[in-house]
Amino acid sequence: MILTCFIIAAGVLGAYAKSGVKDSNAKYVNPLLGTAGAVEIGGYGGTIPSTNTPFAMTHFTAMTQENYVSGCPYVYWQTTFYGFLASHQPAKWMVRTYLITYALLQLNFYQGESGEAAISFGINEVKPAYKDRGLKFNHSAETSTVSYYSVYLQDEINKREIFAELSGKSRAGILRLTFPEDSTPYTVIQATRKGFQGEITVDHKRKEIYGYNPERQDSKLGPDKAASFKGYFVARFEEDFDSYGIAYDSSLFYNTSHGQGEVLSAFVTFPQGTKQVHLKMGVSYISIEQARYNLDLEIPDTMTLEDVSEYTWNQWSEKLDTITVYNATNDQKEMLYSAMFHSLQVINKHISLLSFLLLTLFVTSSIYSFLMKCLKSLNPVKTCIIQDMMIKFMKVSLIQVIVSGIHIVLNGLSLIY
Repeated sequence: MILTCFIIAAGVLGAYAKSGVKDSNAKYVNPLLGTAGAVEIGGYGGTIPSTNTPFAMTHFTAMTQENYVSGCPYVYWQTTFYGFLASHQPAKWMVRTYLITYALLQLNFYQGESGEAAISFGINEVKPAYKDRGLKFNHSAETSTVSYYSVYLQDEINKREIFAELSGKSRAGILRLTFPEDSTPYTVIQATRKGFQGEITVDHKRKEIYGYNPERQDSKLGPDKAASFKGYFVARFEEDFDSYGIAYDSSLFYNTSHGQGEVLSAFVTFPQGTKQVHLKMGVSYISIEQARYNLDLEIPDTMTLEDVSEYTWNQWSEKLDTITVYNATNDQKEMLYSAMFHSLQVINKHISLLSFLLLTLFVTSSIYSFLMKCLKSLNPVKTCIIQDMMIKFMKVSLIQVIVSGIHIVLNGLSLIY
């Protein structure tokens, strides 16, 4: 399976190209690397093929399973597609990375998923339930780059094909769905899963679906239950709705515009013959209004999917072009830049400034303490000289952290989330 992933990468590297994007090391990235392997023997890399900017708050990704603590929404060897997910879990190792820090500092780092929203779609009969909405796909019909994802999906019941495309920035994503001309398309936005009470609303005048999801999977791991936590979202469509409603699991309630509860979704259908559906989604941890603001700020109505993809590609190019290697094979470059791509998914922009400052001070002081103990055991005489140098270094580091914090604040507190 890993070998297959490498073979597909050769096609992926050149599959998405257009004017306006930089020729950069981003072309070597294969976001599918790390999504394969046997879960039961620990070979699963636990990464996702996200399409967002570096350190994005939200990662829009294809979904082949419901994610959970130590399990991401996309696994390569699964061939059923359940939609796209606005996820805050860029890798399964988010759990293990922050557990020690969380225990020591009681910071609000997340483990597992939190406040996600799922986007699914189909034709003719509306199927909002996870168990019913799966569409088959083949990796040969899948394209994945740092800023663009697309896949051809097979509706086996209707014997038709749907083409789905995705891109995104930090707090917003954009989709373009192409349907058979003689079908009746629909889209479903799922707010909550079992065990979590959320809320969702359909506003047909604004052509929006908005709501919130209070799920935080790390409540299973630590003392902080975050009782007031909510992940807010606003999904906006370009096309007019033909009908709409609310769903609880597989139960549909047409002409109902508001719902609360578990396994909660909203759905909209479009007139028969609608060829394409265009959808944008903004997210926030503050409010519906902030999610709408983030959407308008990052992906205004004037931007197309191509515009967003070009922007995000160039953002990744800036990061990945800081390192250039020579005399390396394409496979070696693919491994290097794919690893860089996945490593630059975190720390996410939604982590609070205070948590960032405390984490930096904690790590710096821990390194300092460790080095001092080692030096004293080796050469007590020189330890005082080196200790003075280390203190000066720590002061400079602290100043840099404070300056970075001020920079974030000056760029607008409203942008942090």
